[in-house]
Amino acid sequence: MLKFAPNNCLKHNYQEQIIVLVAFVHVVCYNYKCIGVDKMIVSIHQLKEKYYDYKDINGKIFRDVKNGNLIPLIKGLYETDASVPGMKLAQFIYGPSYLSFESALAYYGLIPETVYRTYTCSSYNKRKIKKYSNKFGLYVYRDVPKEVFPFCVNIINDDNYTFLIASPEKALCDKIYSISPLDNVDDIKKLIFEDLRIDESDFYSLNMKDIAELAPLYKSKNFLFQQIVCYNYQLYFHYI
Repeated sequence: MLKFAPNNCLKHNYQEQIIVLVAFVHVVCYNYKCIGVDKMIVSIHQLKEKYYDYKDINGKIFRDVKNGNLIPLIKGLYETDASVPGMKLAQFIYGPSYLSFESALAYYGLIPETVYRTYTCSSYNKRKIKKYSNKFGLYVYRDVPKEVFPFCVNIINDDNYTFLIASPEKALCDKIYSISPLDNVDDIKKLIFEDLRIDESDFYSLNMKDIAELAPLYKSKNFLFQQIVCYNYQLYFHYI
């Protein structure tokens, strides 16, 4: 598991460069997945090259889909392995993006498993929620501020698939940003510990420095909970 910015996942002076890096990794991961492996994502252009000697190339592709040899992801993009976990495909469907919100929190074991085959992801500058549905599940993409988008994102390599996922701290911040404004710190506590059902010991085992530094970048009233974080972060260092 790798972070874009080792030692501290927030490097404000390199924000724009890291945004470019996220988009670049999106392309690199796509190419890595498309070339040189048996079970892979393939584009319509690659299929047309593969079937160049067929008189009816579109008919061949249609038959492959009907027979289950190709599984449509979005228009012009297919997966050849019906058994691949849907979370590994999210960034290829719409990007640049990374897995976040409930999907990432569940991945790290911070909350119970989310709705079956629903994958929640972060994007930026899209200005509206995007949803895609296919055989692998429902994919939901929500905007987060451009200022925070590139930070604290991990690269996961798993069985010839490479995908991006928010750190536990970033996934929690993305989730809190996405909900309707709350009135006070008590409401934030209720959200974290009762609604999301995050165990308090798990919450306070998170990297509080990352959360305290991420929170102001969202410019959201909901980050009153930063007060909780900062208090415990300072208390933690007081006892070191």
